[in-house]
Amino acid sequence: MNKQYIFFTTGIKDLGGVELYLLNKCSWLIENKWDVHIFSATYTKEKYKLESLEKYRNEVIPIMEYTPYECSTKVVKKTIKQILNKLIKDFFAEEIIIESHSGNEALWAELIASKIHGSHFITLLHESFNDACYITKKDFFLYKLNHQQIYAGQICRQNLIIKKWGEDGSKLIQNKIQYNPVLDINDERLEMIKKADYTICYIGRTEKPYFDSIINAVSKFSNNHLDKKIQVVILGDKKNARKSIDLYCKSTKNLSVVLIGDMCPIPKKLYELVDCVCAGSGSARCSVFEGVPVIIPDPITKLANGVLGYDTKETIIPSPDFAPIPFEDEFESVLIRKDYLKKDFSFPKPLTVNEACEYILESFKKCSFFNKNYYYDEKKLMTGKASVKRKTLAYIVSIFPHFLYYKRKFFNRWR
Repeated sequence: MNKQYIFFTTGIKDLGGVELYLLNKCSWLIENKWDVHIFSATYTKEKYKLESLEKYRNEVIPIMEYTPYECSTKVVKKTIKQILNKLIKDFFAEEIIIESHSGNEALWAELIASKIHGSHFITLLHESFNDACYITKKDFFLYKLNHQQIYAGQICRQNLIIKKWGEDGSKLIQNKIQYNPVLDINDERLEMIKKADYTICYIGRTEKPYFDSIINAVSKFSNNHLDKKIQVVILGDKKNARKSIDLYCKSTKNLSVVLIGDMCPIPKKLYELVDCVCAGSGSARCSVFEGVPVIIPDPITKLANGVLGYDTKETIIPSPDFAPIPFEDEFESVLIRKDYLKKDFSFPKPLTVNEACEYILESFKKCSFFNKNYYYDEKKLMTGKASVKRKTLAYIVSIFPHFLYYKRKFFNRWR
């Protein structure tokens, strides 16, 4: 049977949880004879951090950073035609599944689903829900929720469904994802890590809201132990990391900084060279069974949510059993007093990529609305309250698709 699986996502240029999720899921889908497409919104001239995703560069649609109701009818029709032209194959797909990952892209995905009679579900993979469309198009998202077509985790249930939509979240389907980038490989960059009394490792994107708090806390912890050699190892974008290092660590005499840069896969040997890891979400889950304590950062409070498997089983939101504390206090607890070892370790073994993909696919197909061709009203998706600024930018991007890339590059240069 001819099968087509289509993703609508924000961007695939970086090295984060979404990209790793797509890398693993696409490999599984292709192995299982699916024709795969990834339509993403964020354009870049630079090489993608994950080379395997480069083949989807020609499916970047920058206008998807804006919603259909922020665009003119002419632009919407042009964009739909552009997407459909990329999907046309020599064969007729008997089964089409569309998966979107965030608010703006979900609206475009629904429009496409209705045109090609695909089954569209939303998998909310992000940690924040700031897109205005989550409120402006609340009726659409509740429609998908009530049709059992939204998959997400607890942070989405709490911060979006309960807080923003005023729903209890009972119809949300618990997402199950797995991407393990930790492999038994060599990487010469590990030779940069030297012997120290305490080595703290950060794994993840250095643009995260809590990164500055962690680096500031590393400096405070070092100043509290001037008789010790402290080392911080950073796996993430060097440029952003240097700004925080320059801000917080320049005057800390006993602290050495090792900027590894983006690293994927992650060598297992890394965990033999560090004493604790600070990481959230997927980076935390892939580290928790590697023999070192993993401290969970909170993206809202920018505090530490405890040690994964000891204080908490949550990788993003706080646990009701652990009150968030400053990172410097957590470093004292973990590295000096080793308080976590006084507790029992408990954390569920992660699903394999195969198990996670099969679970989602089977649960979606079991949904009573699967393949029923129920779609939200197209006219409603294309109308809504939009700011003049957003409509203007959408108009510019519709004419100059790479405008946002150069705009961001210009402002980043002058920060």
